[in-house]
Amino acid sequence: MKESLLHYLWRYQKFQFTNLVTTAGETLVIERVGHPNDGEGPDFLLAHIRIAGLLFVGAVEIHLTSSGWYQHGHETDSAYDNVILHLVWEHDTEVITALGKPLPTLALKPYVSEKTLEFYQQHFECSPSILPCTPFVSEFPSLSWNHWRTRLYLERLEARLVTIEKRLKELEHDWEALLFEKLARAFGLNRNGVAFETMAQSIPFAVVRKIRSQSMDIEALFMGQANLLGGNDLSWYGVELKKRYDYLCHKFRLSPVLASSVQFARLRPTNFPTIRLSQLAQLYHYFPNLFEQFRTSTQLNGLETLSAIGVSAYWQTHYSLTEDAVNTRRPQKKKLTADFRSLLLINAVVPLLYAWGKWAGNDLSEWLFKQIEILPLEKNKCVGRFQKIGLPMQSALDSQAILQLYPNYCQNRYCLKCALGFFIMKQSP
Repeated sequence: MKESLLHYLWRYQKFQFTNLVTTAGETLVIERVGHPNDGEGPDFLLAHIRIAGLLFVGAVEIHLTSSGWYQHGHETDSAYDNVILHLVWEHDTEVITALGKPLPTLALKPYVSEKTLEFYQQHFECSPSILPCTPFVSEFPSLSWNHWRTRLYLERLEARLVTIEKRLKELEHDWEALLFEKLARAFGLNRNGVAFETMAQSIPFAVVRKIRSQSMDIEALFMGQANLLGGNDLSWYGVELKKRYDYLCHKFRLSPVLASSVQFARLRPTNFPTIRLSQLAQLYHYFPNLFEQFRTSTQLNGLETLSAIGVSAYWQTHYSLTEDAVNTRRPQKKKLTADFRSLLLINAVVPLLYAWGKWAGNDLSEWLFKQIEILPLEKNKCVGRFQKIGLPMQSALDSQAILQLYPNYCQNRYCLKCALGFFIMKQSP
């Protein structure tokens, strides 16, 4: 038995809700179960309940046992002073409010049918699969999934908002500087994302603005701060970058990021940090006001700003800065692929535009949802798992929803907090 099941039973009144009696023997009539509370405080708000003929309006708190009230310290928390009913599975102790009065308690166990419990245990608790919903996915209405994926993606954006707002304050609301850091992390992908972001955070964005007109300088700055210009086996190009980087360090009083190292292992050459940093440098060499361009765009997908970006001349025939690096047979511009451009928009641009809309009082969520739905479905193990069980997915909105759903709901077995879990339980006797 989990509290999530009690939440579900109460919210949808999946129990015998006539002839209810509190643990003190008083009659209880539910007029309104209240609204689920996803924040701090009691589980349901604004419930309407008659106890012994008297109407009470307030909150409902849910625990598996009555003693849970004390285990969670609610007796000393003023946020729970407006609780009018304690809903439990089993009653094991009396609960006294801060005012010294017994808290009305309803023990739900006698009012729930055995068939409902058996259905829940069979399909959720006893299922060995981490996705016990698998047999029901094909029956899940597409409209229900469309609504649920939108909520999941909104949750994902809101979760990122906290970090964005904190860093924005530290940067004195310089949106261009924050975009630089987020783009750097996105360019690094999973393997080098943190190292790239640390590199970007170590460079005052004012420095990027000052040197952006010189392509080689900005490349030297990025690679130097990422610790890629050390060693004695540098190619002629690496030696030249090192000279420029040393000069920039002296001029702007910079120090390389020693605590973070980029990785080459298990990466395709096109994802080598040297190639990605060259592309990032080219992006800021040609487009100085990126945030403003993204903010004023009518459509994000297919922007020339990203599709035109490749690498500088040296990297068209190289992947490494060492003398013995194997050259490619012919120059390759190594432009950003469509899939990679989508990742940049998904992971850096869209969350920042969402945050800007909140900050500016201009709700961009509807427009951003249209933009994310145009982008292609992301390809990863998590998304593939849901494709395998038959969940219909076509765009980045679907894959972003899955990336919110799987770690936050499926892995924690919060099935009854999921729309698909609700759908399954509604079919119980």
